[in-house]
Amino acid sequence: MAWTRPSPLLIMVYDKTTLTALRVNGAQAPLSVPLAVNPLTDDPQVVAQEWRERLRPLGRLPRRVVVGLPLSRILACTVPLPTLPESEAEAYLRLQAEREFLLPPEELRLGLAVNSAAAGGLAVLAALAGRSFDNLERSLRLAGFRQITLAPAVAAASGTGTGLRLVMADDGADLVGSLDGRIVFLRRLAAGSGDPAADGAALPALLGDLRISLRQIPEALRAAVPTVEVVGHAAAADGLAAALRQAGVFGAWAVQARAASPSVAGMLCAELAAGLGGGRAPLLALSPLPSARVSTGLARWRRPLLTAAALVALLAIVGLSLALHQSRQRARLRSEWERLSPRVETVRALIDSARSRQPWLGDDAVTLDLLRAITLAFPERGSVWTTRLEISGRSQVVLAGQASDRDAWLKTLAGLRQTAGVRDLRVTQAREAAAGQAPLAFAVSFTWSRPVAGRAVAEERL
Repeated sequence: MAWTRPSPLLIMVYDKTTLTALRVNGAQAPLSVPLAVNPLTDDPQVVAQEWRERLRPLGRLPRRVVVGLPLSRILACTVPLPTLPESEAEAYLRLQAEREFLLPPEELRLGLAVNSAAAGGLAVLAALAGRSFDNLERSLRLAGFRQITLAPAVAAASGTGTGLRLVMADDGADLVGSLDGRIVFLRRLAAGSGDPAADGAALPALLGDLRISLRQIPEALRAAVPTVEVVGHAAAADGLAAALRQAGVFGAWAVQARAASPSVAGMLCAELAAGLGGGRAPLLALSPLPSARVSTGLARWRRPLLTAAALVALLAIVGLSLALHQSRQRARLRSEWERLSPRVETVRALIDSARSRQPWLGDDAVTLDLLRAITLAFPERGSVWTTRLEISGRSQVVLAGQASDRDAWLKTLAGLRQTAGVRDLRVTQAREAAAGQAPLAFAVSFTWSRPVAGRAVAEERL
């Protein structure tokens, strides 16, 4: 990734007790001052005040800063990188970081740095706990910095070619391996500076840790490295290089001492400045990336989820529009009905009145057909006669009469039953005089419906 070198820019490298700062494109030498706080855990307000006080000799501070973190505060490992599409390689490495560092995803995504461009199918992962990352970034912003880049400071010692370097720090030694200018191995060794003269008791632990780490170096790097460099203060680097040769830790590899001037931290600042000047971004720059689990899941479903969300939003808008339109239609129709309802009620009353008087106004001879059917059912001789006839609703008929003898009455009743148009015939009264004397009184009711065609059965019978 190409790095656009900002100007002005401040580079800071700190360890447990010392802060070293260098202004890029500035004439000053690196500034080295004591540091009395822990930027990763102490209160950001206190740390910001410490930044301002310690950096006061540099004058007005720029708004851009690159901070080199001690490797003792960073988790780092090397993992194999299979052949994957570029879009999947980053997600794979994030998942590997979760497995290697055993931190919750919410912590890793705030402090995970991935170098997915490592050569030889290798990648180096570096992570900083999310709370530490946030604490340091907040203190830097309170100090006035706006564009902040965090990276392991010792990664700058990897150089631009192929090499294996043992960098001596005040609180430990760091082993850095690079292949074709790309870092492929990074390890913090046992505590102690590694200087036999100043810290001889820690030298055996350092040698043991170094032997273990050398077995884990990638084969591609092991085959390509001709010489191991020991980087540190002049006398300390010479002493450690001699001790390593005597112990035979590196086997057939040549061991050379390289003096860091004016100090290891100052050298790392200069290496960072040189890389930025050449347009290269700091190696293993930390950034608040999402975890592998979140990234792989959302990356796969992002487009379908966005499409589904767009469809749901569209359907919601259409549904809301239809509901609003229907509401307006109902309001308009209700207003029209309220305006027309008095007229409708008046017309409805007129129709009901006309319907009730329709028999009086119509020219239909329904009643005459009914009377004709009743007449045909009665005998021509006066043995059965009618005393009362009631017609209601042009269909409900109540007929009362008398008969001179029972047989004539039964014959007339049978004729009524067989008359077309007579339905639901019921005898409501049939009473004979005492001792069989005439006349016999009767009453019947039935429903009349006008026959469609033909003459009544009673007429044919008669």
